[in-house]
Amino acid sequence: MKTLILSILISLLSPAFCLAQVVKKIPVAVAHFGEDQVGQDLAFALKEAIRGSQGFVLVESNTDRPRISVFLHSVDTETRADNKGRSSAIAEVILYNSLLTPAGGIFITVNVLICGVEQVENCATRRLPQIDHAVEYLRKSWPSFWKTL
Repeated sequence: MKTLILSILISLLSPAFCLAQVVKKIPVAVAHFGEDQVGQDLAFALKEAIRGSQGFVLVESNTDRPRISVFLHSVDTETRADNKGRSSAIAEVILYNSLLTPAGGIFITVNVLICGVEQVENCATRRLPQIDHAVEYLRKSWPSFWKTL
């Protein structure tokens, strides 16, 4: 009898356990500026990595929804014509954006990296912890803004 009651209680409570495990997905927008192929590929790969992540959801840059915005500015690092498109220097700027914030957002961090054509996927997945660091910094420094995400 105790086993039956325990089984019933567990089955009744299991939806609550499942709901408690729902993780808040942070909205992230990605914008790229640059004519180089590696930078364009990195922006695409980063969007795909965000789509596949459990902690982030990809949103459009022009949404009214509060979000983390990642701006990628890239240039080809090669000067010789026969080496063009092999690697890029990329500046990554991460902001909190909301209609509530003046001047288009709150600066959180900037990173600079060099990414080769063979490393695009790896470079993209390495950006996710950087974005997560920025979100954690926002949570600690500006909890009222973090709660809007």
